[in-house]
Amino acid sequence: MTFQILAINADLDGIMIGYFIDKEEMWRDFIPPLKDVLSPREGYERELELTRRVLSHRGVEAEGLSAVVGSAGVIGSVPAGVFAIGERLFETLLKDRHPSSMGGALAYAVSQPFGIPALVVDPVSVDEMDDVARVTGLPELVRLPYDHALACRALARRAASDLGKEWSKANLVVTYLDSAFSVCAFKGGRIAYVNNPDDSGPFSTKKAGSIVALDLARMAYGGQYSRDQLVKRLTAEGGMVAHLGTADLASVRRRIESGDEKASLVYEAMAYNVAKEIGSCAAILKGEVDAVVISGEVVRDGRFVAQIQDRVRWIAPILCYSGRQELLALAEGALRALTGVEPVGEFGNRIAS
Repeated sequence: MTFQILAINADLDGIMIGYFIDKEEMWRDFIPPLKDVLSPREGYERELELTRRVLSHRGVEAEGLSAVVGSAGVIGSVPAGVFAIGERLFETLLKDRHPSSMGGALAYAVSQPFGIPALVVDPVSVDEMDDVARVTGLPELVRLPYDHALACRALARRAASDLGKEWSKANLVVTYLDSAFSVCAFKGGRIAYVNNPDDSGPFSTKKAGSIVALDLARMAYGGQYSRDQLVKRLTAEGGMVAHLGTADLASVRRRIESGDEKASLVYEAMAYNVAKEIGSCAAILKGEVDAVVISGEVVRDGRFVAQIQDRVRWIAPILCYSGRQELLALAEGALRALTGVEPVGEFGNRIAS
């Protein structure tokens, strides 16, 4: 028996829709970010109309689907896994300001008229982290594990399979490099530590990552930024964009080739900080690392990856998987649920301890 699965992933860069027969991707389409949206509800309604147009253009009848699966953002601390989208979770997704939750909201809307299962897989706010990893230097500030849980867990499964190991017994450092960078220590089938790309870890093409705390305090109270402006600078206008005015690695490489020393320094520093975070995760795993996994859209830049590899190859074998992983990870999660390999949780009944 084969299953027809529609996967919808949303992020700051837009919405990606993919159609799968089991785990085989048949097609994908992209909806760019909307402009001039006055409210989240308006954004949802416009995105839903565009999604329906994609399905109509592709000749997909929603009633023939086995399941519709979408991404989810910050919906509270939850364990990893597959969740059914009911009315309560749908409303939570609509209220969430994290862009990933639009994927799950659209999945529910597409599925409901036909009674098709609507699912989310490994939301951003999956919380499996060791208690010791939560503690910071201030008791008022607790480290939260918001990251690319969907992609990172799928990559851990894939890497373990390629290594011939059970994924629940593999020790891996999984690095996902997109517009945000997540680096996690994976052991015992869970993410024992991960940086939150919005406030820690390596800086990326758009995010500032870990920065100097005292200088940040001076910026916050210096009168130059409002709270919202500073948050935007840290999470959407930081990193390579702040230094070089672009998030396009290809254009940065061209500048480097033309002799731009600043571009070369920032490019190297970004790879340096990724390698440093990988080394930290190796220490968390006490040096017992089966593989270092590097994936994401940035992996298409071989020069950048080579700079990381030069600093971490001593840790363990390196496995590289280029490109974005979210659509396949969603489809794989839905397939595990449809075939009974993984149980489907109800939102609110499975809360992370």
